[in-house]
Amino acid sequence: MFCACMHERLREGSELHSHTDWPSKMRLRANALFLVTIVCGTILVVLLSIVLSSGPAQPEEVSSVMYFALCLGDGDGGEQYFGRNGTPESEDCSFYLNVNNTRRSIMAMQNLNQRYSYILYDECARSTVPLKALDAIARLASFKPIPGGTFNQTSAIGEFARHGTERDRLVYYFPCKYSYSDNLLRNANAINDADYEGKANCITFFAGVKSADEMGKLKPEKLGEPKRVVLVSLRGINLTTKVEQNGEAISVSRAYTTDHVSKVVDSILSSFRSHNFVYV
Repeated sequence: MFCACMHERLREGSELHSHTDWPSKMRLRANALFLVTIVCGTILVVLLSIVLSSGPAQPEEVSSVMYFALCLGDGDGGEQYFGRNGTPESEDCSFYLNVNNTRRSIMAMQNLNQRYSYILYDECARSTVPLKALDAIARLASFKPIPGGTFNQTSAIGEFARHGTERDRLVYYFPCKYSYSDNLLRNANAINDADYEGKANCITFFAGVKSADEMGKLKPEKLGEPKRVVLVSLRGINLTTKVEQNGEAISVSRAYTTDHVSKVVDSILSSFRSHNFVYV
């Protein structure tokens, strides 16, 4: 528009000075055209400078990442549970039950300034990139179990150790298909001995055991402050003897109601409200 106005003034100037000789007219038009070019060029440079100075959008600062470790070998529906006498029994525990519990938990925390990642494990473990709450909830629908698959719990712990930071949290689902003919302390020791220093300050375990005698005590030593351990019984079993004094054992039912979700989430976050945990 500015350039158009300048051309209009050129025309008017030509009419006002019609008595001027031809060389003078040419010099006048050339000078005016040069001025228009300079002014338009200046506007372009200013606009370009504004665009360049604004630069790319700065990445959003994220307080922490919460990792959910899900066993792919837990199949579809109720799995077989091998009690201490070696006989299979019906067990209210499955991959999809764990997925639903995860979905409800993330929905309850979706306003927190944190991301969510999934560690999917069988014999090996692999993790997803950290996702925003709604993206993480949508991603759950793409996960499928591997019925009858074997599992290696230490692979999930190792995957978390590779990616976690000291502000991150791990929610770990024990496998539904579990044989207690093995040394029941073996898996607890593997979890306790893992090096979480600089990787996590809170670990939450979901367990489907039928009795407190069927699992070892959880007391990971190499855990960042405030060293929070939350143990959730999916069968309403009292597991308080399986956590240290700074930990908490919670009993919920298979339904995992809204009240249960709030209870678990509050327990996880209780120690962090004085540790710069950011709400948005």
